[in-house]
Amino acid sequence: MTSSDPKASASSIATLLKQQCLESSDDPIRFDAGLSATGWGFKRVQTADPADPLSLDMWVSPVADVLRGQVVEDNVFVCTVMIHRQFAPPITVIKSALSDIAGQTSGSAPEWWWKSGAKKFHMDVNDQGNEGQSTGITVETYRLPWWQSILG
Repeated sequence: MTSSDPKASASSIATLLKQQCLESSDDPIRFDAGLSATGWGFKRVQTADPADPLSLDMWVSPVADVLRGQVVEDNVFVCTVMIHRQFAPPITVIKSALSDIAGQTSGSAPEWWWKSGAKKFHMDVNDQGNEGQSTGITVETYRLPWWQSILG
């Protein structure tokens, strides 16, 4: 990924978020393997303590840092991608790319809530109006009881 094309950067970031945070955050082995396969050079620097729901797994790369945790055992997972400043596209560009993966546009805040099958997702962007600064994107994944996935 290069920093010269904000739209391409946003698309790469959205792909990473979709593959890792939406599709793999509840499976630590798949998550780790997925990061290795990205080509972004991720190195694991921290492993979460299974006995501490506030501890996180952490990977770093030249492009981004990724945090993953299991907040509530087998039910709530969190995944945060911190895009380094030189690769962070403008917030308007990243909002558009994230809206595509969420299947909806965000409101005034860069935030999305949606349900897919037996999971509910909350995604938000940590932006304080500083275009071109590091950007943090967090996805919370909630596994729903079987009956909620059927009844809505």
